Amino acid sequence: MDHEFAADDLPEHARFLAGDLLRAYASGVEMEEIWNEVTAHLDVLFPVTGRTAKGGRFFSRANLELQRLTRDALEGILKDCFGDYHLTAMRNNRSYRRFYSRIRRATDMKAIGELMKQAYEAQQTGEISVKHFITLNTAADNQRERLLSASFSATAYRLIEEIVTASEKKLGYLGWAMYGDNVPSHPIHTLNSCEQTRVWEVMTARKAAILFPRSYAKLCSTWGRTLLGDCFIFLVAFKEFLEAPRLRKALSAIRNKRRASIRKSSSAPKPGSPMRGASALKRDAVASR
Repeated sequence: MDHEFAADDLPEHARFLAGDLLRAYASGVEMEEIWNEVTAHLDVLFPVTGRTAKGGRFFSRANLELQRLTRDALEGILKDCFGDYHLTAMRNNRSYRRFYSRIRRATDMKAIGELMKQAYEAQQTGEISVKHFITLNTAADNQRERLLSASFSATAYRLIEEIVTASEKKLGYLGWAMYGDNVPSHPIHTLNSCEQTRVWEVMTARKAAILFPRSYAKLCSTWGRTLLGDCFIFLVAFKEFLEAPRLRKALSAIRNKRRASIRKSSSAPKPGSPMRGASALKRDAVASR
């Protein structure tokens, strides 16, 4: 939806009022209270009457006009809020507002899953509508993607680097050690569920990169020109998996850090030959005679 007014339409030092207005609207604050707060801010930001530093009184028509323009822009922004389903749901339904706020603050995918179970129960009892539940489900998917695309912790980074550089034999051991409770002391168990998922995605991609060329070559030698179409579908799916944004981001982070490490080591000054003492020089002179 094209908005007639936005925060950028406000004077620069009054743009924070747009954010305050949206938060107040979504939090269910009464309209009269919202505009009383806006008026109080405008009187401070753009004083129309008052006293100068020398004690004289002033009247500012410029500030009066700025107040009017700012209020008109805020009224336009508020009008857009009435047509925004999510913001209106936040304003009118406390349960929806509570679930959405908790989903956005969640830092673990298990917590998001538990919240969605509670939201489903609330929908079953009529506490929230079906449309509310669908919107919350979209918010949960978006939050999961944010968590899965966040920066790595140091532990997760080290594990991914180990997987990327591991030999085929070591990769097999790592896959066994990371699975379930095979090695309870393995560092993967100190990660949250989001980072564990991302580490396993890299492990899957690394194993597939090793095993798939062999399997494909074997299929070609077996079926020749009559290779099944399903295999090509698998090829496309495999390519899409390797090009998934968060997987590419993980592998790029490792590659960039390794390149930076190589550049740093290659640019470091090499140690020069140690200076020879006077006694050593004297011995060399005697020997040359």
